[in-house]
Amino acid sequence: MFEFDRIKGKFGSKDHLDPFERQSDNTEDQRALAWQAQNREKTNLLIKKAKEDYSGILVPEIDYKTATSGYRILRELEEYDIEFLDNLAVLGVLEKSVHNKFLVCPVHASSFLLSVRVSCPKCSSINIERLNLLEHRACGFISEKKNFLANPEEMKCPSCKKQIKNQEKEIRLPASWYLCNMCKDKFDEAKINLHCNEFDHDFTTTQAGSVALYNYVVSDDSQKSALDIGKLHEEIAKILTKYNHTISENCTVKGKSGIDHNVDIVGTDSGGKTIFVFVNDSDETNMEIDSKLIQILDTSPKIAILVGFSSISEKTKSIAAKYNLSIISSQNLDEIISEIKKIVSAKAKKQDGDNTK
Repeated sequence: MFEFDRIKGKFGSKDHLDPFERQSDNTEDQRALAWQAQNREKTNLLIKKAKEDYSGILVPEIDYKTATSGYRILRELEEYDIEFLDNLAVLGVLEKSVHNKFLVCPVHASSFLLSVRVSCPKCSSINIERLNLLEHRACGFISEKKNFLANPEEMKCPSCKKQIKNQEKEIRLPASWYLCNMCKDKFDEAKINLHCNEFDHDFTTTQAGSVALYNYVVSDDSQKSALDIGKLHEEIAKILTKYNHTISENCTVKGKSGIDHNVDIVGTDSGGKTIFVFVNDSDETNMEIDSKLIQILDTSPKIAILVGFSSISEKTKSIAAKYNLSIISSQNLDEIISEIKKIVSAKAKKQDGDNTK
């Protein structure tokens, strides 16, 4: 178990990014993608273990006696912490939801080891007791509860001397109040404070802070059908050739950062403008999509198309929209080919229009 702390997702400073990221604009999107690319192996290991050992659901363990909490998977895996889980949640790899919320001491925010105290509003003593007025329905006599107790085993009306056998039917509670045994003051409402048991001091409920603990659930990756990669490459090559592109497959392209990137299909027109097509032929998830986006940002093709990725996070969709990237998530060959035709045709018409201006 580790001491409770607030959870914040941080992707690190630019000094921890790859060479391309340090040379480019340090946007939050690019930092997020770079972080994920750098931590892909660690992420795969955590996701695999979460699915195998925890059914994909990470629930915090809470020790209410010591006011500590933690995740068992983080104790079993070295070099992982809550921040790592939170970063994966931001990227859509994990889904994050509130497990529980705690009031915490405003001075010692790491502790939720609290108790409720009621005290006298005049002298602040906790030596107070609640007094109740009782009314005997049969004769209408009203007095404090202590006056009805002739002995510990018997309740009797002091006025009519009748024994009370059924309190619910024979007794009514018209009023109640508190008595402070220190200053002897009587009052209707007691003062309610919270007590920090760990550091032994009181504070009001309005002064208290609050902190949440979260569940982390592995995002549900849809099952994809088998895709004929050879046939897909052949059909893509036909489309690009139709629009006068020279085709190269399994290419290595050097980016602005000096890093080499592997591209499945590259189409180059007579003006040197390129179309990059990345094809997913494995069980890769959002993480692999994000790494492709980094490659695209570093190589700047005229058109970039990501094909065959069956699970796309909202974060990835948002970034793709910003950079005018096309992602085809279908696993159906005919649908993929149809979408590629539309994308290439639309881009070609736009370029032709721009050239005639």
